[in-house]
Amino acid sequence: MALRKVGFAAEELGVSEQRIYELVRKGFFPPGVVTRLGVRQIRFNEEALREWIASGGAQTSKASNASEAPTTA
Repeated sequence: MALRKVGFAAEELGVSEQRIYELVRKGFFPPGVVTRLGVRQIRFNEEALREWIASGGAQTSKASNASEAPTTA
């Protein structure tokens, strides 16, 4: 399991790092994709993130508005 920084997730999803932080706060990512390393550090499980993207990046129950989803073109 490779843990990657926010910049990696931003590149994979084609959004800004700030947007990634917003999506994490809103609970957009499913369990297993985001790992917290303390209060101010987060990392992304590379394999889980890519699997989630490949499966369509379905929203979690906490993300209630479809307009909040990033495009994964």
